[in-house]
Amino acid sequence: EDILDTMANESIVYDDDEAYIATPFLDTALIQELNEKSADEIRACVETSFYKIYLLLNWKDNAWDDYKRFLIDGVLAYQIVYDDIENPHTIINIIDLNPATLTRVVDIKTNTVKWIQFKDVQGQERELLDSEVIYIKYEDSGVSTRQSYLERLIRPFNLYRIVEQAQVIWTVTQSSFKTMFTIPVNGMNKSKGIQTLSQAMNRYKENISFNSETGELQVNGKVNLPFNKEYWFPENESGKPQIETIVDNGPQLNDSDQIKYFESKLYKMSKIPENRFDKDAQSSWFGTDPTSALHDEIAFGRFVTRLRNRFAMIILKPLRIQLALSIPDIKNDKRILDAVSLRFNSYNQFQEMMEIEINTRRVEFIGTMKDSLMIQNGDEEEPYFHPKFLILKYLKMSDADLELNEKIKREEELKKKKKED
Repeated sequence: EDILDTMANESIVYDDDEAYIATPFLDTALIQELNEKSADEIRACVETSFYKIYLLLNWKDNAWDDYKRFLIDGVLAYQIVYDDIENPHTIINIIDLNPATLTRVVDIKTNTVKWIQFKDVQGQERELLDSEVIYIKYEDSGVSTRQSYLERLIRPFNLYRIVEQAQVIWTVTQSSFKTMFTIPVNGMNKSKGIQTLSQAMNRYKENISFNSETGELQVNGKVNLPFNKEYWFPENESGKPQIETIVDNGPQLNDSDQIKYFESKLYKMSKIPENRFDKDAQSSWFGTDPTSALHDEIAFGRFVTRLRNRFAMIILKPLRIQLALSIPDIKNDKRILDAVSLRFNSYNQFQEMMEIEINTRRVEFIGTMKDSLMIQNGDEEEPYFHPKFLILKYLKMSDADLELNEKIKREEELKKKKKED
């Protein structure tokens, strides 16, 4: 539970208003190839459609839960509902589906995909177009057989739990002496001897039970362990009963290194850096220089990005479909539709510092490109590359950031002009 929560918390981060986990992002360089009217129309449509679909998914409340469900089940499915299935114009709803009821069918002749729900179930079977179904899987490459993120944790968790339980039970059982009772039955017939032994066993036997779910241990149905024991026997004509302490020469399990080993294996399989769980860790998992960051954090960040990219298709597929419906001229232009992506929020300080470092080097590269390659224009030399082209191509800022920058520049120019007047 701790590992799953950590993964979900790392991947799903709401903004300051606790409303959105991501914002739509457009490949600015590609959009700029279009005329200004089309580019503005696409931006406006993406913004409007994104927030509408986000509300239909109810991700303001359910994004974290849906992502955790994706980690556990490894597959999520939804149905896209249109205003008119024959002649659709807009998406009006997105309904959660049970992935186990869906079967993917490929028509070889037409090279089209369709989905059959409740296949071969009389009275319930129905056919859905691929444009009506959102279906994402944790692993769909055919390289790995893992069905979900949780599946990779099952084996190390079970081994860790077995060792932990063995150590707890061993500690409890070793805290009390083992005793052997010798009950004299000489001179008794067989039935009388068995009866005498049964009475002694029922009187002095202890039942120890351990609940692995709650961690509760009970002795004879009670949670409080007895600290002292007294046995009273009468001597009879058959002889005198005896009690002996048995010394256990079995393996010693009071060493915590073994349980730490299996705990470490569990955290390693989760791909989460182990020092995230170590409260006493002295090493920092990010530094003032991103290049000095731990390799585990870099690998973990890339793993989270891959999971996010899969999860993002839940909203990207209907978003691209709505964009094609709203602007029919681009419905067959896969370049433009694929230029729409998501930019997830994040509170990973290492990622922020890495972005700052990368942007710093991008700015240095843009300055070098601008000043290093010059062409002769009459009697003067001028840069071959236009600064705006280099910014759009290499700085990779979002449209919102670029527009905000232009807005601030215009405001400063107006202030300057008013001051001069």
